Amino acid sequence: MIIKTLRHKGNSIKRLLDYIFDGIQDKEQDWVLAHNLPSFNRNEISKAYLTNDSLRSNLAKTRWYHEVLSFNPLDRPYLDDAKLWDLAQKYVELRNPNALVYAAPHKDDRHVHIHFAFSGIEYKSSKTLRMNDQAFEALHHNMETYQLEKYPELQHSFAYITKAKKRNRAEVRDQNTRDESYYQWQKNHPDKVSEKDSLQDFLTEVYAASQNQKEFYDKLQASGLELYTYRGEIKGIKEQRKYRFSTLGISKEHLRSLDRLEQQWKEMRDLQRDAADRGINE
Repeated sequence: MIIKTLRHKGNSIKRLLDYIFDGIQDKEQDWVLAHNLPSFNRNEISKAYLTNDSLRSNLAKTRWYHEVLSFNPLDRPYLDDAKLWDLAQKYVELRNPNALVYAAPHKDDRHVHIHFAFSGIEYKSSKTLRMNDQAFEALHHNMETYQLEKYPELQHSFAYITKAKKRNRAEVRDQNTRDESYYQWQKNHPDKVSEKDSLQDFLTEVYAASQNQKEFYDKLQASGLELYTYRGEIKGIKEQRKYRFSTLGISKEHLRSLDRLEQQWKEMRDLQRDAADRGINE
């Protein structure tokens, strides 16, 4: 499976919760996970995140994480609700069972995702959920090891345990930074959402729904956003000011991972087609 992680540093948890809930295909039948949360009411859940976040130290900049488990479309016939629920619970267990977590599956026409909203700190604690590169790589490996042992039929959705090279850690590191003016703005307007936070939330949604970089850029332009380039390379969004994708939580590694996933799926489809052709010819 592909695991995407995006960090949120603004006070926009309600919109993230709404995004996860609104994407549920069958709101009467599909499951919703509410871990260390008081109820399934999103207003109450939002208050719980904000109350818990008040324990965050000044050094812990990330307030919540939007994380996504994505499965290959070829494995869709083998992905039932019981497996998705089990994999979601396993991910919470491996990621951090002491976090506040709201999660639900999105089952669009092309492939299946599980979306998670993790708190930035543990429940009733100031301990951060931040993971270094080694720990995050281990999380990927452990999730797929569990998947391989319990659900080997999901054969097309392995991305990490078969990877020959380790990802470049320097490129995976968080590139989000805030200058002093932004800190002051948020301090003086705690209940308002900045242009930057709004863009970050929107880009998170578009990224989660995109299959490759081209689709990501096309969706942004179709929404009316203007892309800006530097030395012939698309770098970010131009609104009242210019924002690099990395500033909005979408690193170069995030973008490259979209194309790698698309290539993996293409190779799997080609192999499957070749196998089918050989069967016919024989």
